[in-house]
Amino acid sequence: MSEKQEKSKTLGWSYGGQALIEGVLMRGKHIAAIAVRHPDGHIILKEESLSGLYRGSVSKIPFLRGIPMLWDSLGLGMKALFYSAEVVGQAEDPDFTMSGGAGLLTGALSIVLGLALFMLLPSFLAGLIVPKQVLLFNIVE
Repeated sequence: MSEKQEKSKTLGWSYGGQALIEGVLMRGKHIAAIAVRHPDGHIILKEESLSGLYRGSVSKIPFLRGIPMLWDSLGLGMKALFYSAEVVGQAEDPDFTMSGGAGLLTGALSIVLGLALFMLLPSFLAGLIVPKQVLLFNIVE
């Protein structure tokens, strides 16, 4: 085993991140941190403890952890994305907020549009090109 592999085994760090509007979300085992550049140039930092789902027994069971962890990660990412949109949007309109109905509608439309563009449209177009040949359909899709 190489020295690099030994160090990574002993440290056991687990970090991930996501790009935001004028910022970044970094997630560790227990805390998520958000850094967003305000339009006037200064950096706004926000951190929050992660929910029990990230640390609970469900997060350690293979196959069962996939859907809840994906759902929770999606929620954390969307919340951070809305926060960064609020910070950037407040420069133009001090009363701007992404919470409530506007945030819910934006999130729902984003998910529907993403599914339509990246799942339904390719399948539909592949079906037009190669209607009844399964292997070619999968290759084209």
